[in-house]
Amino acid sequence: MVTGGGRGIGLACADALGEAGARLVIIEPDEQIDSAGKDALTAKGYSAELMLGDVTSSAGMTEIADN
Repeated sequence: MVTGGGRGIGLACADALGEAGARLVIIEPDEQIDSAGKDALTAKGYSAELMLGDVTSSAGMTEIADN
């Protein structure tokens, strides 16, 4: 699970984890950024799933973790 995994440092971390064989879950508050990150990762053959969320919302992060 990578918060901010749709761009920048988060995407670079997700890319490294994907290369190592991890199944990825990207959490972003913006669906367009989230989708672009997922598309970039799946184009490389990595398993990536999307979840919309904002790390500043503890209730939202708890809900994501519970699923």
